Amino acid sequence: MLDESKIKQIPTSSDEQKTYDDLREVQHGTILFESQQELISILESFLTRLEKVETDNHQLTEQVNQLNRDIVELQQKVSLESLDDGGSEAKLENQSGVSPNPADEAALVNLYNRTPKTVKRKAAKVGVIIHRVRGDETLLDIEANQHGYWLVNEIYLVPKQPSRYNEYNLPTLEALFVCHNVQQCNKYFNLIKPARISPSSSPDSSQTCSVHTWRLLEKGTLEFSETKSSPSSRLIETPSTTPEDASTNPEPAAEEPTPKLNPENEPDFQESQELMTPVPSEPTPDPEEEAPELTPQEQEFLEMYHSSHHTEFRKTIKATCSLDADQESSEHCSLKADRWGDWYICRYSDVDYLTPSNMLVVNQTTLPLHKKLMKITYSDFLYPEEFRLVKPGRVKRNRTAKRWEVTEKGVLEIYT
Repeated sequence: MLDESKIKQIPTSSDEQKTYDDLREVQHGTILFESQQELISILESFLTRLEKVETDNHQLTEQVNQLNRDIVELQQKVSLESLDDGGSEAKLENQSGVSPNPADEAALVNLYNRTPKTVKRKAAKVGVIIHRVRGDETLLDIEANQHGYWLVNEIYLVPKQPSRYNEYNLPTLEALFVCHNVQQCNKYFNLIKPARISPSSSPDSSQTCSVHTWRLLEKGTLEFSETKSSPSSRLIETPSTTPEDASTNPEPAAEEPTPKLNPENEPDFQESQELMTPVPSEPTPDPEEEAPELTPQEQEFLEMYHSSHHTEFRKTIKATCSLDADQESSEHCSLKADRWGDWYICRYSDVDYLTPSNMLVVNQTTLPLHKKLMKITYSDFLYPEEFRLVKPGRVKRNRTAKRWEVTEKGVLEIYT
């Protein structure tokens, strides 16, 4: 009978040693695979949390924008500033059965044609959609903090300045104003008479808090021209008496004067002593300041971009600006795919368009980089929006470098 201690000392064969080594190798590979799987699981969890953070940031941004819109709307409801800065006691009536003072209307026309920026500061910036036209009644959906029109003292509606009209926005304008010469020239115009509106007595309960239905009381009048008119030629005479006063009081106004609103007493008129005297024509703005020309395809793309948020586009890629050393002094830079990028490359009708994402950060640090991708214009009435795409850019893919090169800059309007 063999001793067990001696059995343990018997050397194993080469086959047994090989089998043992194979088992050790398999065991080591299994441990390594499990470690890799655990690492992949951790990375996937981390990416999920990052995506949730991005979603939360987007939701918070939307909530902040909505709160800003609500604040502005409440401020307008509580106290809408009158047209004059001095706090004149002359107020514009907003009743459908009462005609407004012609003197106030004339003062608005003169001020609008002379210094439209003054009217813009005192007016509410609104967007207008034709809600319904039934017989002689026209109902309008007016949304606060939008673009296109200025609402003055909750009764007068005028187009914003400057404006350019085309086949898409002209029907709305012609529903609100009688437009002379608009087919020949659609950019420069004089206000002859503002449109008058009144809140509808039967609001639509399905509308949001920022959209309200109004009734068009009287169409306004616009006179279009090929060039800007001299400010002195835009002024109209401020009537001293109303038609009712003339019929009931045939005596001269000097013997029994009628209260009137004199434009010369307006603070904005006092600031410009030359208002009532002929002045040189205003210079034509530089081509870069004018609204960019859009092709029909770009017009269609912009409408879909602002309304559907890329859901209609066949292919959308997130990208970020990639600045090489040799591009630091250049006016352009390339883009590369990046799931966290703040630019979109949208494929539409076989054209690659460049648009900003709604998470684009605009400040003094990022602005120089944005200028390498877009032409930048500035506006002071985009609030609470930080920017708005006016014209999409165009890019072309460089398959060798796996990047996109800007072939045509778009136009990005930034709130100042």
